[in-house]
Order: sequence, then C-alpha cells, then structure tokens
Amino acid sequence: MKVLYSAIALLIMHITNAQQASFFDPAQAYNRLLIEKNGGKFTRVGAYKVIGSPILFGEKRKGNIWSNVDSLKNIQVGYNIYNQEIYFPGADGGKDITREPGSINYFSISADSALKILTDMEFTYGPILGTKDKHYYQTMYTGKRFILFKRYDAELGNVSDNYVQSDLRQFDVKTEYFYRDTESKGLKKLKVTAAGLNKEFEKIKNISGVIMEDQLITNQDHELIRIFKELNGE
Repeated sequence: MKVLYSAIALLIMHITNAQQASFFDPAQAYNRLLIEKNGGKFTRVGAYKVIGSPILFGEKRKGNIWSNVDSLKNIQVGYNIYNQEIYFPGADGGKDITREPGSINYFSISADSALKILTDMEFTYGPILGTKDKHYYQTMYTGKRFILFKRYDAELGNVSDNYVQSDLRQFDVKTEYFYRDTESKGLKKLKVTAAGLNKEFEKIKNISGVIMEDQLITNQDHELIRIFKELNGE
C-alpha cells in the first residue's frame, strides 16, 4: 500500500510539472493510477469490461454515515460515484451492506494525507439540498451567504491504447461545482472559467480583479474557495 501511495504522489507531481491543461484532483489521480496499473482487473458493467474503479479512491475508506436508520462512526465507507451507492461493513465487520442513493442522508470520508485528502470530505444527498438528481454533493466551503459544493461522477470512457477489445472501457472520474445562495433555493451549477464566474456574480460583486485564471486550471478547489470567501466578504 505504501508503494501505491508513493506512486500516486509521484504521478501528481508529474502532472503538475507537465502543466496539464485540465485540473486534476486527487481522486482523479488515484483512478488514473488504477487504470495504468490495472493488471487485468475489471468491473463488469452491462456488456462492458471496465478498468479503473467506480469507488471514490478505489476502495472503502475510514469515515462516518448518518441516516434515519444507520448512524455509524469510524467505519469503512465506500462511495460508488457511478451509481451513487454507499457501502459499509455489516455487524462485527461482516458482509458489506449496500445502501441505495438517498438511504444515507450524509456521509464523510476522513482526511488522509497519503491520499492528498487534506480535510474530511463531507457529503450530503442532493435532494436534501434541493436538487432533483440522486447524487451526493461534497461541501467545499460554507460562508454566511454563499456555499460551495463539488459533485463527483464516473463515466464510461474509451481506453486510448485499446485496439483489440471492443467491449473494454475505463471509469473516467468527473467533477462539477455548484453553489447555494442562502437567499434563494436549490443549487446552481458553476461554469468554472473567469468569464463564467464573472457573469454569474456580476450583479452581486465585481470579482474580475480577484480571479487568478491560472489557478482555476492548476488548483481549482483552492481558487474557488478563495473566490467564495471574497464573495462572502471574508
């Protein structure tokens, strides 16, 4: 496991040094490593054999869950970002229990420096926040008026070096950002570009001089949190 963590760190450094055009968060980096180090393992999804993992960070991780039925702390939690199911061990570490989307209201994945998870990841079921989709949303930052959220998805993508197996696919980890204005209802999707953010908030505050466009590419989470702090007057 230590070798895997070291490989992840090296991969992230390589991506940063290469100045990739798209933002790459730790969960995406971990999934890319699983794809590159696949070793013939795959998950069956319909007619496809899919490499990588639909589970955020590849497997169950230490965390907590809260619902009307299950409220458990310091357990191993698995979050399937492809079908939005939550997994956790049964009594006394028995066979995994699977919960459909919405059966768990909230859950968290604990901070883990080896995985580049710097703070606990806290997720809320979308309809609780006013959405119509059955996804979980990570709370990135909470301010007195504006709250920032992040949503993970996994899609089936083509394997770039596959020229033989027509049924081979890979899990591509996708991220999108949303926000809530406490003076209105529901969540709004963000277009994470300088122009998109300026347009979204132009009636509230001029943030054109605040946005660092290069950081929106290389350090998206941090830059969006910084912008939202500005919007909240912090």
